[in-house]
Amino acid sequence: MSLSSEKKYFHELIANNRLAHGYLLVGDSSTEKDYLVTFIAQSLIGRQVDDPYQMRVIHQRVEDNRLADILHIRPDGRYIRVDQIRYLREWLSKSPVETNFKLAIVHQAECMNQQASNALLKILEDPVANSYIFLYASDAQQLLPTILSRVQTINFTDSQPEDMLAYLEESGMMRHHAQIVACFKSESIDRWLEDYEEEAFEQWILALNHFYSLLIERSPHTFVSIQHQELHRQSHYQACDALDYLTVLNHSFLMKTLGKDYGFQMHYLNQLNERSVADQEQLLWINKYLAESYQYLNANVSVQLVFERLAIKLACWK
Repeated sequence: MSLSSEKKYFHELIANNRLAHGYLLVGDSSTEKDYLVTFIAQSLIGRQVDDPYQMRVIHQRVEDNRLADILHIRPDGRYIRVDQIRYLREWLSKSPVETNFKLAIVHQAECMNQQASNALLKILEDPVANSYIFLYASDAQQLLPTILSRVQTINFTDSQPEDMLAYLEESGMMRHHAQIVACFKSESIDRWLEDYEEEAFEQWILALNHFYSLLIERSPHTFVSIQHQELHRQSHYQACDALDYLTVLNHSFLMKTLGKDYGFQMHYLNQLNERSVADQEQLLWINKYLAESYQYLNANVSVQLVFERLAIKLACWK
């Protein structure tokens, strides 16, 4: 299913009071799963709240993960442990506080150990009224067959770009920023959604664009710009995202040289192309060095050294 079809499917289930007690959401993107479950929770609330202002307040509490009747269970280290599932059972046994239902989300459900899996199975076999459990998993086959038999499985296909853009914009992200973030990996999207600040993100993109311009022009100022643009101060995750961004940007520029508009940051690339025309061979070498930079970063080489090596490699190319 795509996000739009999933929303329509669950809207009809809720409207007809046919929402099941247990669902397994299978796919790589936790962002898409969160989007869908948020929609489900808000739809359930919409059936009991008439006041528009109160509705907006509660909907925002759902989006901010601050609703008392929604519980998130996540791995404790490498595993989800039996004590966490026992707490879930105790939590479900108590009456709702802010709504007339309880909703639990078990993230990375495949990380449940054997005891936790058995404990969850007991909950699914004897569900509490007006309670709903959503399991997130990348691979359904890693769960017990007995658990699979007790839940309805929803398989996520790759979402349409407009679905992701709509979700990012609804979450408060500027459209031109959403178009960039939508190209990141799902875990990066999750992180940017949590930490997004419009001005800080804009400055981060401008710094990367400037750095890329210097790389293209093989400027002697590329090395210095790492300090000046404070790229060396990025966290490991931000540096990974920066390399992802530069890779997509470089690919878009390469497509432009082939007469194809990839559609990513085209206004900036058009301006860059007016100043400096990079040939395809150079862009392919940039792509190679970006990939190497990612490997060095994941090998725990410092962010500063990774970007300095990239600058030196391109400056010395040919």
